[in-house]
Amino acid sequence: MTTLAVLEQRDGVLRKISHEVVTAAQRLGGGVEAVVCAAGVVQGADQAAKFGADKIVTLTNPAFATYAPEACAQALAERAKQGGHRSIVFAASATGKDLAPRVAAKLGVSVAGDLTDLATDGAGLVVTRPVYAGKALLKVKVMAQPAVLSLRPNVFTPVERPKAGAAETVAVNVPAGRVSVREIKAAPAGTLDVAEAQVIISGGRGLKEPANFKVLEELAR
Repeated sequence: MTTLAVLEQRDGVLRKISHEVVTAAQRLGGGVEAVVCAAGVVQGADQAAKFGADKIVTLTNPAFATYAPEACAQALAERAKQGGHRSIVFAASATGKDLAPRVAAKLGVSVAGDLTDLATDGAGLVVTRPVYAGKALLKVKVMAQPAVLSLRPNVFTPVERPKAGAAETVAVNVPAGRVSVREIKAAPAGTLDVAEAQVIISGGRGLKEPANFKVLEELAR
């Protein structure tokens, strides 16, 4: 059975975290269908094939020009039902943490979230997530299908496994929903998304005053 890997895009450009999602989906065996909600063509979406996507589907709707949680959740749930996927994999990003539960609710299942490992085990999946502020690891066997999973960023290192990656664009007719994004404040140019950072540098009282944090900013770059 196949896995639906949900990609993320921002301003029409595929986010790097999507490569991790496709790589993790490969662990579950079977085929991988990568899907993304967008208003049009997503730059870099074809790169999902490099990491193992057998098929790349862009679900288009004018509402997807910005993040439209209800519309995207409806479109993804319908796609999951049509494809009969065994599992649906999200990134546990700000978007994924909001979207995964919405999709799960529409499918009548729960979410196994913030995962650091996953594997197949007979008819089910065994997933691992940290608990007690990372002091312990909890292993859970997920029997429900489709299994809705979200992955902790920067844990699943992208691995190239080139596939054909047949591309398909599907216009979806779904209501925009009651939730709308009023404004998105972009980070200053040159600022790296924390969710995609390989190393995080932090400072405390030893820096004495806010102006001294510039030293850390320069080091981080």
